[in-house]
Amino acid sequence: MIMAHNKYIGTKDAVKLTGHEYDEIMNLAKTGVLPCHRTRRGHYRLNADAVEKYFGIQVNKHEEVSNNTSMTITEFRNRCREQQGMFREMIGEPMGVGPRQNSTTKQISMLVNGEKTGKNFVDKFTFNYAKGRVNKLQPHETIDEYRLFNNMLSSQPMAFNLFCPFIRMLEEGKADIVTSVFKAIFPDKHIAEVTEVGLEYLHTDIKNYLNDCTAMDAIMRYKDTDGKPAFIAIETKYTDVLGENTSNKDRAQDKYKEWIKRLGMFKLETEAKLISGEKKVTQIYRNFLLTECYGVLEGANRCYSVVLAPAQHPTTQQEVASLKDELLPEYQYKISSVTLEDFVKKALKVCPKGSKYPFWYFRERYFLMSDG
Repeated sequence: MIMAHNKYIGTKDAVKLTGHEYDEIMNLAKTGVLPCHRTRRGHYRLNADAVEKYFGIQVNKHEEVSNNTSMTITEFRNRCREQQGMFREMIGEPMGVGPRQNSTTKQISMLVNGEKTGKNFVDKFTFNYAKGRVNKLQPHETIDEYRLFNNMLSSQPMAFNLFCPFIRMLEEGKADIVTSVFKAIFPDKHIAEVTEVGLEYLHTDIKNYLNDCTAMDAIMRYKDTDGKPAFIAIETKYTDVLGENTSNKDRAQDKYKEWIKRLGMFKLETEAKLISGEKKVTQIYRNFLLTECYGVLEGANRCYSVVLAPAQHPTTQQEVASLKDELLPEYQYKISSVTLEDFVKKALKVCPKGSKYPFWYFRERYFLMSDG
């Protein structure tokens, strides 16, 4: 069966499905008979509903692309940028400038006045949550208002779109649904009852932790099967790379070294290189250190670090595997990765009908479609 996504289908797939010639399909697209979108690389993507109606066939619209990928990170980013540009056009929003507010170049993945329209978010609840965080921004927080409200390619609003629905469910007394979803996604994390979901979390007293602005993109607190407090710190990635982000804050370097020694979780060779500076403490190390030092200081019975990224992200799997290999064997279980596709698939499977919409939205907006 030919598969499409985000209600679009590639021209080559349309040829296979319909039996018509490629030139005929292209002519229908170019003349507007079949509504379509043309990507920056020149591919035509046809509206799947229109293809169904015109040819009297059925298209499977909700199947994501294969996990296998040979894309470079640049190619992957371009694909995701096109994806967001298509979504922006689908919701009828104009193209904004970016990546910063003072930029002058229009980008297909930027919105206009997102801080007023809320179009970067799944629903009004998420939009209001984002506005509340910006209005009460703490000195140690690094939430960029323009990026949050207008950059469709940013992983920050993506995290809000994925986790705010759980915050809402908890507020509505639906902790049983939230718990069931996270149990399905993390069957090995000893979850008994989810108690809280948070975003962009960092304790206000940062000097007791890493003394920098490293935050957890999301945190899920729960009671474990021993009835004790536990949490999962989640790093969400869309198109950025964990290994690219290093900290230049001198005040934090001593804290990194202190916690690396205190935790004693790294293999001796890796520990020596991190402390000497031979190996940079990039974001993936800082995220792990923050999780573990927070777990120690807050008295968590269990804590885990999870990286959540698209299945086709070119570097995430290797980065997580590399960090795991640098830990002593008895601590390697503490770091893992989950694909966004698997996360959403299980959320849709577990959630009752009235709670599914945010995850349908997420799938339609963020999952890559196959090339036409």
